Amino acid sequence: TGKTYLTAALLNYIFARKEEVSYLTHRRFIEEIHHAIQDGKTQHSVIDRYFDKKFLIIDDLGSATCTEWQQEMILELIDRRYSSKMKTIVTSNFTPEEIKKKLGERTASRLLDSSNEILEFWDVKDRRSTPDFVECERSKIRIHHVPAEP
Repeated sequence: TGKTYLTAALLNYIFARKEEVSYLTHRRFIEEIHHAIQDGKTQHSVIDRYFDKKFLIIDDLGSATCTEWQQEMILELIDRRYSSKMKTIVTSNFTPEEIKKKLGERTASRLLDSSNEILEFWDVKDRRSTPDFVECERSKIRIHHVPAEP
């Protein structure tokens, strides 16, 4: 559907502006925490590494198996960034309802907060499996911005 391609373009744009940015996938984040724990560190050493970046891109959130412990690790990162009003760009194949089920209500409420921009694709073919796919139709992309209530 072009989510990773879009995040790569955003990453390049942010780099070109000389802004601080980190990119990771859901799987890599969990793997990094496991490696840190194996090396005698805590999960906070990994979370701290991504917390203070001006921009963080998390690609394919929810794509990995998500145990309760993994949900907590993701929540901690998302919550700390959300509370500090840090810019976090997230891609996922899941609907808002599926995000709630997969990642938990608390993480979903922060990701789906009305102050966030949500770019939603639906009924779009996978670019990797469709060789003649050129670009998605504009009618199949929707941007939501719900202004915060006064």
